[in-house]
Amino acid sequence: MSSPLNPHNLPWVSDDRAEQPSFRNRRFNLSPVPLQFPSLSHADEAMERLYTRGQAIEGLRPATIRWLRDGYRSFRSFLREDAGRETTFLGGDAVKQVQLMEDWIAWLRIRGVSRTSICTYWRGLDALFRRLEETAGMFNPCTCLRPPKASPPLPKALTRDAAEKLLHRVRNLPWQTTFERHRNLAIIGLMLLAGLRKGEVLKLTVSDVDLDAGTIRVERGKGKNGGKDRTAYATPQLIVLLGQYAEARRRAGKTHPEFLSSASSANHGIGEVTIRRLFKLLSREMDMRLAPHMLRHTYATLLRQTGVADRVAQELLGHSSLAMLQRYSHVFDGECATEASRLHLDF
Repeated sequence: MSSPLNPHNLPWVSDDRAEQPSFRNRRFNLSPVPLQFPSLSHADEAMERLYTRGQAIEGLRPATIRWLRDGYRSFRSFLREDAGRETTFLGGDAVKQVQLMEDWIAWLRIRGVSRTSICTYWRGLDALFRRLEETAGMFNPCTCLRPPKASPPLPKALTRDAAEKLLHRVRNLPWQTTFERHRNLAIIGLMLLAGLRKGEVLKLTVSDVDLDAGTIRVERGKGKNGGKDRTAYATPQLIVLLGQYAEARRRAGKTHPEFLSSASSANHGIGEVTIRRLFKLLSREMDMRLAPHMLRHTYATLLRQTGVADRVAQELLGHSSLAMLQRYSHVFDGECATEASRLHLDF
């Protein structure tokens, strides 16, 4: 194995250690030790301990653990393809590790992996290595490279006209049953008119929805330590949609605890496949790419356009900061001109 890493010998580190926070262990305020393991199986065991710790200590959700696993599996496959890569990376030479990270990105591109997937793999591996740095003091080679950029983003939010068109289309499509129509309107309404995430919609139970109070209890939403609880408030239109669905659910004899039911005769809730198929169908009908999180962005934008105060919108969306809210709220062409024209002086 190589000798212990000396940051002073690395070309990207200046003599002023105080100006290089990425080379200081955040927990112990010490120089990092080399990222090295006797074998790939030892590295696998270390990663498994990080997954377990993430669930037990950080309260990471299964989806986040899968994201971390996917990033590591992709990089592991790259190392396993060539015994020389595996030996070199596990040896602990920081300069060679950084070079291998670049080679990994090139390897993914040659195989036709999308820019978005490459960015996702990178971020997952970086998050895993950061946890290794924090718990074991090991050097994270990702800190020495610029992360790959994802593909140009799709439109993050719908305009008001497009949102209205979407609800109209869901209401009037020839669904197989009336129950399916009301159920799908409830799914879209929860995302578009209450800002719920896909996972939050799937986890809703009957007891979480109080139509009399117009409230929707969201337990363990996105966030650290198992997720943040919040209360979402249904608009009058959403209360109508949910009420119609609740009545259809009662008539269909659905008694399971999940709020959203399968359209089949089975007595159980829906899964991710149901939402995936719904959005695939609606994307085709609307002639545009639709995604569940796009409706949450639309909800944030509509709140701003309606004049809802930022602090209130922050609470409704369950954001921890106003900065995050600003990332969700979007300004469309023509809005600036419209708002500017409202300024009037009497002279």
